[in-house]
Amino acid sequence: MPHVPLLSRAALGVATAGILALLLGGIGIHKFYAGAWGWGIVYIVLCLTYIPALVALVEGIRYLTLKQPEFAQKAARMDGPFAFLW
Repeated sequence: MPHVPLLSRAALGVATAGILALLLGGIGIHKFYAGAWGWGIVYIVLCLTYIPALVALVEGIRYLTLKQPEFAQKAARMDGPFAFLW
């Protein structure tokens, strides 16, 4: 049975991703939302070091400064669990 994503990556909301990164980014929730579950697991493993929280703060600000079409284009190019949306 083929894997069918709940949301297409192009339909991801830039505001939702940004808010998730700012509020719950220290445990990688925004990475799971974007489909980069590999990075989400890395964030969970390293969450006690506060490094993921600092990176998520920068990512959240970056996401919120992107326009929706640009964000959708970058999200559509993500490929695999360790893809990086910047």
